[in-house]
Order: sequence, then structure tokens, then C-alpha cells
Amino acid sequence: MPKLEIYIRKMVIVRAKEGYSQRKIAANLKISRRAVQNIIKKYKNFKTVEDLPRSGRKRSYTDRDLRNLIRLSQVNPFLTARELRDQWKNVSIETVKGLLRKKKLFGHIAARFPFLSKKQIKKRMEWAVQYGTWTNDQWSKLIFSDECSIQLKPTRRVYVRRISGQRYSKSYTIKTVKQGGKSFMVWGAIKSNGARKLVNFLKNADSIEYQRVLKEGLIPFYNTDEIFQHDGAPCHRSKSTENFLLSNNICYITDWPAQSPDLNVIENMWAELKKRVAAHKISNIAALRKICFEEWLKIPNDYVINLYRSIPQRLLSVRKSKGLNTPY
Repeated sequence: MPKLEIYIRKMVIVRAKEGYSQRKIAANLKISRRAVQNIIKKYKNFKTVEDLPRSGRKRSYTDRDLRNLIRLSQVNPFLTARELRDQWKNVSIETVKGLLRKKKLFGHIAARFPFLSKKQIKKRMEWAVQYGTWTNDQWSKLIFSDECSIQLKPTRRVYVRRISGQRYSKSYTIKTVKQGGKSFMVWGAIKSNGARKLVNFLKNADSIEYQRVLKEGLIPFYNTDEIFQHDGAPCHRSKSTENFLLSNNICYITDWPAQSPDLNVIENMWAELKKRVAAHKISNIAALRKICFEEWLKIPNDYVINLYRSIPQRLLSVRKSKGLNTPY
């Protein structure tokens, strides 16, 4: 049965003090006689009709302990609830999680960003300003490319505890690292109309291997009014590769800023590809490679087209961040 409102309980006491019988009080307030009895009894014993505090189990921590827990989490937001518990008090992990949630400290997947030197930050800012005047038509002529490592077992997610709205704060992000484990490399390229290429690529490739990939993947794919983009990897910038591009009349960007996955829309294609591949149960590299090439072609053209539309906003974000990492 629902609890009676406080004002009704008070009216019971007022009527009782005025000399009304319990029967009349119950009829007048339209409540049961038992409820009237209980309210009067409670008032005689505790001098109140308010709800009494429940005894419950005594807290196993003090307010000071709680402040220490919050400080521990803020000093190292990458500690798990178990690790925090081990450094704090002998309580359940659920207790730790519950206390942190009350302070708006929730567990989130940590964003990954490459490390940027001051020189690279300056270059990114300059590049975003210089190319900020490009039109959508100019961007549509750009062929984005990159290499990617496809893992048989995806990289373990790292969680961080933070308040909402701080996903890309430096304190809560982790640097990207080279992946290990069983994997294979691919080279990919995309165009603004949704067209795309994917070619097998050897790990630790040299200029000769890179040029083989370009011969297979780029040359048949390239139109004379287009511009080719690739980053500053050694095999990309070698004299041999530059001569290869020139001899094949490939126009390419020469000043692409280092450590800038947020500006290369093919990075989103890799993320989408890996998500699709992860939906399959795969036990060996051969099967992984097959699924990878199949899923690459299944990504909708509209997905690629929308990535190209996002480029002006990406440049604006880099300018607003003064060259620092931005979400993509």
C-alpha cells in the first residue's frame, strides 16, 4: 500500500488532539482505522509523523575515504575498479563502481591519438590554414590512401574513467602504437565517388614493394585530373618513389602533415572495415584476408561520399584546436 502523505498524517494528530475518535478520523480523512492507529502510536513513541531513518548496514568508509577514492581515480583515470579497490579499501568492486558513478565518473573506451611534437602541431596548423580555402570540387579530385594492419585478434580496448564531455581531453587519451600479433597488411585508396582499391602489402615494405602496390592499385585507378595523397613514410618519400610517380604522371601532395589521421578520411574506412570484419568468426589469416577484401567492397558508396563532405569541417577543427589532435 502506498505511504500516506505527510499532511494527512499531521491531520490525524490534529483531529486526535481535538478529541475525535479514531473511527471518525478514519471516515473524515478516508483512510483505514488501522492507519490512524499506527500514526497515533508512532507520534506517541517518537513525537513525529515523518519517516524515520532506517538503520541499514553501517558504511564501511568515511567521507574522507570517499575523497581519497575520487582522488585516486582522478590521478590515474586508467585504473580499473578492481585496481582502485586494491589501493583503497577492502570493499566490493560494485561498491567502488557505484561510488564513482555517483560522482559522474563513468568508464569509457579511451580515444587513441598519435603523439604530436611542437613542430608537427605547427605544421598541421599551417596546412589546415593553407588548404582551408579549397572548394568541395577540389577535394573531390583527391585520392586518399594509406596502409593498414588487420589483426586476427583485435587490439584490447583500454578504458578510462572520466566525466562526460572530456573524451578528447589529453588526460584521458592514449597514444597509438604499432600493433603486434597475427596480422597482415593492406594498402587502400578511395575516391570521392565511393570507388576504392585494396591491395596486399608486405610488412616493413621498402620502395620497391610500395611501387609494386602503386602499379597494381593506383595506376589503373588514376585519372589525369586527380591528385594522389600519401603520408610521409620512408618508402613513400624516397627518391625512387618520387621518380616512379613522376614517370607515371601522377600528381601528388608533397606537404602532407605527419601524424594526421584526423585529416585522412581513409582512416574512417579502416575503422568501418575492422568493425565489419570483427562481426565474423575467423580462425586463421587466410580466412581473415578473404573476409577483409569482401567487406571492403560492401562498404556503401554513400559512406565514402559523406567522408569527403566532412573534410572542410575537419580542417576547421584543426584550426580551432591550434593544430592539436581532433576527433574523427
